[in-house]
Amino acid sequence: FVFKALYAFFGENCTLGDVENKIGGYEMFRKSKVKPATILKELSLLRRMFNVARKQWKWKIPNPVSEIELPKVSNSRVRYLDQVEYERLFRVLDEIEEKWLKPFVTLALETGLRLSNICNLQWSEVNLFTKLITISAEKMKNKDNLRIPLTDVAYNTIRELQRVQSISHYVFHDNGKKLYPMKVQRAFKR
Repeated sequence: FVFKALYAFFGENCTLGDVENKIGGYEMFRKSKVKPATILKELSLLRRMFNVARKQWKWKIPNPVSEIELPKVSNSRVRYLDQVEYERLFRVLDEIEEKWLKPFVTLALETGLRLSNICNLQWSEVNLFTKLITISAEKMKNKDNLRIPLTDVAYNTIRELQRVQSISHYVFHDNGKKLYPMKVQRAFKR
């Protein structure tokens, strides 16, 4: 299938020069027919073909695919809990041994923060007066400062946690021990 798409675009009598001239239009050609992940796969195959020709067969040619920006792919999907799932989740969270998990999950649902951001959330990043969480650019994946307003539920959850603030400078911890994503994932899975 991948070869068919490349063949359909470049044609039967395509020269290396034609590939160089036409490569920039490939994404537009395929965009209406397939998702970005498919285009990325096709262009990656073409890039690999040129790399093999250059490295293994010692062809003295440039790799035109290296010169273009490949499409960005986001395979994530957003799914929200329905009311029944939400209630079931919190019934279970009320009964489990790890008492830190319920406020952890609550804050995750209320703010949309990533697992690692919540694990690393420090009291210095929480302002209960302005009802904001501010995470510096150095800690963020996209290198931008992040400011998240606290909902009433998130605010009240953090207020409850504030009572044991002196144990750790992290908002979430297990009796003073820092939480790591793997530990949270294991507890949540159980």
